[in-house]
Amino acid sequence: MNIAFIQEEEVFKKALDPLLAKYPRWEVHFYDTPENVVWNSYDVVIIDWHLPGECGIVHLFDMATDETSTTEMAFLSKYSEWGEDSNIEMAIHCNLLNKSNLPEIEDFLIVVEERIKIGEKLRQLEIEVERERGIL
Repeated sequence: MNIAFIQEEEVFKKALDPLLAKYPRWEVHFYDTPENVVWNSYDVVIIDWHLPGECGIVHLFDMATDETSTTEMAFLSKYSEWGEDSNIEMAIHCNLLNKSNLPEIEDFLIVVEERIKIGEKLRQLEIEVERERGIL
């Protein structure tokens, strides 16, 4: 699984080291800013809500409007509950992760990885069915 973290805080990056060491199959790229990130080249993009001089949520809106994208999106915040503002995460079809809660981030990434595996299996089954029907 190919993952992009857009988060400028070194403390956060270092805190992820033990988690990422558990999953060497995950290819992880860190960016300080969203510029030059090719969104569709990642299975998952996790972006900080507060980036220096800008708001990460704006970039998620840009990604969400790309109808060809299959990238899973999440944004990091200091809070995992937004109360009445939780409609923000629903509006852009992404997940809200508490950046101080590494198990929450791990669970999210595992779920995405499972979705990818299921999608690949479904594609393989579709190809087999098409071969049997003589379509391929």
